[in-house]
Amino acid sequence: PPAAAAARQASRDFFIHSLTCMQQLKLFSGWLAGLFLCSLLFTPSAQAATPTNVFISEVAWAGSSLSASDEWIELANPTSETMDLSGWQLSGAASSENILTLPEESLIAPQSTLLIANYDPTHENSAIVVTPSYVTSSISLSNSTLQITLSNTQGEIMDVVGDGNLPLGGTSGGTSTGEVYASMERVYPLLDGTSPEAWITTATQTGMKESIVDLATPGSYSFETTVVEVPVECSTRVVQQWLL
Repeated sequence: PPAAAAARQASRDFFIHSLTCMQQLKLFSGWLAGLFLCSLLFTPSAQAATPTNVFISEVAWAGSSLSASDEWIELANPTSETMDLSGWQLSGAASSENILTLPEESLIAPQSTLLIANYDPTHENSAIVVTPSYVTSSISLSNSTLQITLSNTQGEIMDVVGDGNLPLGGTSGGTSTGEVYASMERVYPLLDGTSPEAWITTATQTGMKESIVDLATPGSYSFETTVVEVPVECSTRVVQQWLL
């Protein structure tokens, strides 16, 4: 009868509608579950850590107000052991063959620094009062294509500073720029040294002669635990897997 057929059709339509609603609810529930899981596993977090090897911590690539050749490089040892850097090399830091080799007995104490400079503090062109661990006239740092690579005696690259373009921090002072001389200081040693975020222009002064207004901190580095925020985005693939 027509009435019975209509009733059966209405029942089928209701069943299909209910099934469709249940499938949509399942998809929505899966999406919510995936989103919740993603928020738990992939939320940006702050990770506390310290470097595990010697790194380049400060660079006076512009020289000082006393001399453009008053350049120096500071290395830092964040470990709990004395490190022997004898024979280690700094490429991109010297005028002679572009490589600077550290001499014998180049020891750097735990939580300490090793300073390499063109001048001894007694020299009239030196703006620093800290006695360098190694004085050499070979340092020559680029003001436009700076990149320094620190390698150990096995040739393993331990650190790289700069990306081969303009320095990532610091300023060249003088009357032509109207600025004071300032060094390039490492603030995030856990980040790649070619990253701009790893460096700042030094805004403080220590280890400099009284009459000098240059901003730099030769021979001094803060070894506080470094906290770096590591953001990780939740990929749509994770959510899609939950929808299946």
